[in-house]
Amino acid sequence: MIKVILPRGLSRRVRALLAAVAVLSVYACDSSDTQPLVTQPTPTTVTIGGGAVKGPIAGATVNIFAVATNGLKTGEPIATAITDSSGNYTATVSDFIGVYLVEISGGAYIDEATGTTQTIPEDEPLRAASAIEASGPTTITTAVTPLTEIATQVAQQKTGGLTSSNVSAGNTEVGTLFFGDNADAAQRLLTTTPADLTQESSATATEDARLMGMLVSAISQINADTGSLKNVIASLASDIVVDGNLGDSAAELIAATNKVMASPTNNSGDTSTSRVQNILTAATTGVETPVALSSDSIIHRFTFADTLVATIDREAMAISVLQPTGTSAAALISPTISISLGATVAPDSGEDFTSPVNYIVTAEDGTTTTWTVTVTIAATATSSLANISAATNSLITSAIINRTTSIIVGSVTSLADLTTLDETTDPLQIFSISDDATITRSSTGSFTAGEARFTVTAADGTTSKEWAVKLRVNDPQPQPAFSISNGDLNVAANATPLQLALTGGFPAAPTTFSSSNSDVATVSATGLVTITGVGTTTLMASKARHLSPVVEYLPISAEITLTADKANQSALTFAQANVSSLLSAGTLINSLTGGSGTGIVNYSSSNTDVATVAANGVVTLLAAGTTTITATKAADSLYLASTPATYVITVTVPAPTPESCVLDTAKWDECVL
Repeated sequence: MIKVILPRGLSRRVRALLAAVAVLSVYACDSSDTQPLVTQPTPTTVTIGGGAVKGPIAGATVNIFAVATNGLKTGEPIATAITDSSGNYTATVSDFIGVYLVEISGGAYIDEATGTTQTIPEDEPLRAASAIEASGPTTITTAVTPLTEIATQVAQQKTGGLTSSNVSAGNTEVGTLFFGDNADAAQRLLTTTPADLTQESSATATEDARLMGMLVSAISQINADTGSLKNVIASLASDIVVDGNLGDSAAELIAATNKVMASPTNNSGDTSTSRVQNILTAATTGVETPVALSSDSIIHRFTFADTLVATIDREAMAISVLQPTGTSAAALISPTISISLGATVAPDSGEDFTSPVNYIVTAEDGTTTTWTVTVTIAATATSSLANISAATNSLITSAIINRTTSIIVGSVTSLADLTTLDETTDPLQIFSISDDATITRSSTGSFTAGEARFTVTAADGTTSKEWAVKLRVNDPQPQPAFSISNGDLNVAANATPLQLALTGGFPAAPTTFSSSNSDVATVSATGLVTITGVGTTTLMASKARHLSPVVEYLPISAEITLTADKANQSALTFAQANVSSLLSAGTLINSLTGGSGTGIVNYSSSNTDVATVAANGVVTLLAAGTTTITATKAADSLYLASTPATYVITVTVPAPTPESCVLDTAKWDECVL
């Protein structure tokens, strides 16, 4: 268990970095297969579901883990699922009571701040934690958002980790900061799916969903400005752990909210951020304070299901709505009305629009404004709409359509599906489009290359829009066959370094190398093998997970066996093969070269009556005659014993002279008379 307590004097970026490091440490140590679980007294089946939003994450992997009594998640998930095109998931958990952890990774979503398509890294999932109770409901909503990830990190940094009490406290603390000090703050945090502000449909979302949508969008904006979602979330969690409130993060969130709500990617109709500013200002002090009532009473959007054009004049508080030919102005129902947060509108339903109709918007503070809605019926049926309405081909399992950026992000089951879609010549067999519009496919790009492009021309014949469609394969796929082409190796212990040669896999995927026994061989980062000893080792090359434009490829590895045997030594050689010496010389030495390694050289004499040899190779002459000196170098850890080297010594005594016979009586026996 890691508890992060950071000094208040540190800068926000330093606090974020330290908090991120600590949280990553918790991720790394967060699994234990041997820890005790909370047991289930009676068999129960519970359905867990909700939205995964940063915006809606389609095709993401959902893993639900049991959390052991020591506050750490267990090694294998107790339930899994894949999110649908709207980011929603449902999973069933059987025979378990206790704390659970939902992790979301992969998939694709359109970032609220930038409009770009992004994914959730597998090693940095978004998470939410809650609990199944023995007498609790059998259906539990658990949304997974950046805010629930913050709550999970807050709980994780408490003493004991993700225990039931810590999870409840973390959800309550974060929920209270954003929803106020009330009994259902934690529940609202876990059950509210943030509105996707990039979509027009967010105008009809609940106030909680719109508020959370603004907060999640603000986090996206900070991520876009700083480049690290992990650090942004860790910093917010750290402020809550250290200060009990948002601290200096609140001002940054307010600035980011203002920026993202003024962005072209905001299609919610809301531009006012006063409500969020009030909440964040209160969350800065950590003290429950009255929230200032907003005076905003604006109609941001007013449309019917088939509205052609709706124009809002905020200064005149007048709304003009153009409906298709044949529409009955007296029978229009169910308008979509988006108004300022906290405000109400009356009437809230359709009216007889044969004449202009007034709508009264009452702001949160009670002030009102009157908006006049005028409906006009189009004289002709031509439309300027040039939209792709839906992905209708059964091969496309999910699709998110962003009409602002004209980007569609979706998924398929296999690479073969992408090929089939590329070979489909009629785009209307893939998509449905605006009424009476036409669609053509661009000659550039393809589904298999990561992006296919289409042009939709509206019924009016002049309005057109280019669409980019990006489809990915749902499930990770294996990489192409991968091997070490050297094959199993048998080498001498003194072999020069050798290079491993690889075939297959993806060249762009990072490759790492390893040796199972570094006492036999080591492998460099580039695959260069250095022999270090005698024995057997397994050499492995591993290709990491690879993300191509259309599919995630699984890691892959290959291995070979290397056996290193002791090497033969270089030949031992004496300087002279035959040595003659007078006995009177006393000693001699014949230089020895060659041999390998650290073994000891041993010398011997075949006739110790003629000469003996010392350990250093020095020969002592004892008598006339012949002897053979042999040298052998012993084996060591890398080399075998050497082949013996020899040389022959002939020891002689000079013949006596007459003079020596006369003068030296000891030599008389040698004299010839």
